[in-house]
Amino acid sequence: MNTYRSIDEALYEVADGTVIRKKRNLVIPAVVMVVGALIAAFSDRIDIFFPRVDLAAALMLSGGVLCITGLINLIVDATSKTGVPVFAETGEKLQRHQLFYDTHKKGELCNCFESGDFSKLSKIDKSSVSAVILTVYSTKSGSMAMAQVSEFVPHQFVPVTGIKMFRGEEGRQARGLVAEVA
Repeated sequence: MNTYRSIDEALYEVADGTVIRKKRNLVIPAVVMVVGALIAAFSDRIDIFFPRVDLAAALMLSGGVLCITGLINLIVDATSKTGVPVFAETGEKLQRHQLFYDTHKKGELCNCFESGDFSKLSKIDKSSVSAVILTVYSTKSGSMAMAQVSEFVPHQFVPVTGIKMFRGEEGRQARGLVAEVA
C-alpha cells in the first residue's frame, strides 16, 4: 500500500496556506450576460434607425445567446470548486511541469530528489517514456516550487517520494530544472 499522497491531490494542504486556490473573476460573465440581455431587450427598437425586420430578429437571437452564455459561465464559475493554484506570499500562479525518466533511473532520481541535489538531478537523462515522472509545481520567478516523484504502475501513477517544497535558491534551481526542458 502506498503511504504517500499525490502532489495533485495534496497541493493545497501540504504547507498550511502557502498555496491557495484562486477562483476566476465573476465580473466578465456577468457583464456578458447583462450586455446580451440589453441587446435582446432593445432589438425591437432598432427599426428607428434601420427599418429592417431581419436585423431586429438577428439582434434578438444574438442577445439571447450572449445572455445565456454569460449566465451559464457565471453559474459554473460561481459554483466550481476548482481554481488556479497561487503562491500566497507573492500572488504568483503555480505552473505544473512534468519530467519523464526511464524506470532504471528511478533509484538515482529518488536519491537526488530526496537530497535536493539539483546539479546531479539535472544530469540524469530524460526520456520520452513516462515510466517515472518528476512533477514540479513552481512560480515563474522560482520563489517557490513543490515536487514529487511518481512511478507508473498499471493504470495509474503512484507517488514513490513525499512532496518536497523548495524556496529561495532551491526554488530557483527547481524552476531551472523544468525550464531546461520547456
